[in-house]
Amino acid sequence: MDQNCHRRKITLLFESEYFPEIKIESVILSEIEELPKKLNGNVKIPVIGFFDSSAVICVSKNGEYKFLDSMNGLYGNELFINFEESKAKYVMESIKAGKTKMSSVVYDLIKIMAMPPGKIIEKEEWKFVVTKNSEYPVLIEFVNHEGRKQAGTPSFLMAMLLKEMLKRIKNELNEEKPKEIGLCFFDKMFEDEKKRVENGLKEACELLKVESIFIDV
Repeated sequence: MDQNCHRRKITLLFESEYFPEIKIESVILSEIEELPKKLNGNVKIPVIGFFDSSAVICVSKNGEYKFLDSMNGLYGNELFINFEESKAKYVMESIKAGKTKMSSVVYDLIKIMAMPPGKIIEKEEWKFVVTKNSEYPVLIEFVNHEGRKQAGTPSFLMAMLLKEMLKRIKNELNEEKPKEIGLCFFDKMFEDEKKRVENGLKEACELLKVESIFIDV
């Protein structure tokens, strides 16, 4: 399916004596669509908005905020890291249906950050493993390009994703790498979940030596 939406509404219809019918509708979230208008006149820095397992990026061009084309514009891109090759690949473009070894793919980092250490609820579809050691209470273990198991903290892996997003911002604006970014969330979270996510993202930004602010949308 194409990526020209934020979510999909899937309806399965059953009628007696007939085969089931499936109906798929594209959903555009109005709060994401309206993000550039909300940002205009308030901030000037690039803003990354997280929703589900995806993100959109808004940047200021000629004094007006617009969605970043290289992150699929208004629709955003799913935040995958694929370690199947020696050089990691990113976002939805790194996944080839039926060909990618999903044990080498990491995603859902925001959802993992939101959960308390020791109480991570693993999803059946995850092919990576959530583990820990004496130093780190949460580690994400995946299979690297050499076929060996490797692990990183959610913040470290998020720093890799943010670095890729900063590179796309730099290339599209033809400017230096941003020294400060804004971060916002479109998913509803409890206060303790939001605090854990913010702490994880702050740590990721510190690894990149980038200042971060959180923006209410």
